[in-house]
Amino acid sequence: MSTHWLYIALLLIVSSIGSAATTDKPATISFCYIPKANFPFVLNTKDEPIVSSKPGISLQIIQHLAEKYHFNVVHVRSPWKRCLMQLKQNSIDATFHSVYLQKRLEFGVYPFKNGQIDTTRKMISNSFHLFKLKDAPITWDGAAFENLNGPLGATLGFSIVDTLNNMGIDVVEDFSQEKLLLRVKKEHLAGFVGFYTIAKPLLEKDDRFKDIVMEPIPVETIPMYLMFSKKMQTKYPTFVEEIWNELGDIHSKGLYRQWMQSYFDYDACSDPDSVSKCVKQLGEY
Repeated sequence: MSTHWLYIALLLIVSSIGSAATTDKPATISFCYIPKANFPFVLNTKDEPIVSSKPGISLQIIQHLAEKYHFNVVHVRSPWKRCLMQLKQNSIDATFHSVYLQKRLEFGVYPFKNGQIDTTRKMISNSFHLFKLKDAPITWDGAAFENLNGPLGATLGFSIVDTLNNMGIDVVEDFSQEKLLLRVKKEHLAGFVGFYTIAKPLLEKDDRFKDIVMEPIPVETIPMYLMFSKKMQTKYPTFVEEIWNELGDIHSKGLYRQWMQSYFDYDACSDPDSVSKCVKQLGEY
């Protein structure tokens, strides 16, 4: 082969390698998450703009990933069960705040290691609490409900439904936490079990719920993950693993804790993974 043709062949090889390198990650990723605000993780509702300087810890994580790995972000706000269906249909690329349940593997993929869910590569942790009328006899002692005299409410599709069902408890599900809390107020439900970060602000903002209180001991504190669609994992397997690894680094290197400090008085926070143990700074909601 002449020197001229050898040079062209080398150029083609280098070009093909460069082309492959530019396609081993997506240019844009769509993330689906619920329409409501969820302090301190997502501070805006579906109808409000994202404040880039302080969007909430989860959106800060997404911003960090987008900047480090150079992709654009599309925000999709849908009810949780719809996010899962969109993930299964590959109409979105990822969804976050997903608790690991084996039955959810039909919808997408989680970070695994040695055949087990890898909790070190979670995105966040959050706690479910019992919300009840002040004078209601029901309590949660950290292991069981006492004086339970009726069904409990829970958000449709949330993992706590399975937890309560496994306890043998009758559960009423609804998309709307406001509706479930109103049913507690009207004594149609013995209580509502929901995320501290979503339900507690409703109690503080809405006079309709002034007679509802939160039991301080979490019913469940759980790691929550960034799920990818199966199409994303198939097309960009190395990239997906890199993203999950980066989430692990965010926690292990203290960046997650650093971000939490901007939303909470951390001197009064005994556990960065249990938000309900942290004290909110005045005016943060």
